Amino acid sequence: ILIVTMPDQSNNIFFNKETLAFSFPLILVCTTYAYFTYVPLNIGLPIIGGLFVLYQIRSSVKAQQAQKLTHMDERTMESLVNELSGAADADASNASKRAEVEKAKKKVAARLVQEKKVEAKKAGKK
Repeated sequence: ILIVTMPDQSNNIFFNKETLAFSFPLILVCTTYAYFTYVPLNIGLPIIGGLFVLYQIRSSVKAQQAQKLTHMDERTMESLVNELSGAADADASNASKRAEVEKAKKKVAARLVQEKKVEAKKAGKK
């Protein structure tokens, strides 16, 4: 018995991308019919209108962002560089602050150890 399978597909012959692509028009027609049959027009049409408006807003925002990226002037690029270098400077200053805190902790720990030694010597003399 010879079983041949495609390496990139599973053994499911009923639900794959090809059958979904062929059945999509029928699914769309059935969904539209069910939507307009079971959802009243005074509720359904505003929902569709709202979805359309949201789609238009989203596409216009994406277009504006793409236009800004293509028409970026030197001043904008300099401000981006300054922001990035400012973030790097902030990271460096945070690292130096952390180093100072660690140094202070070591000094305090060393002083406590020395005070314990002094107290141990005093207790040993008594």
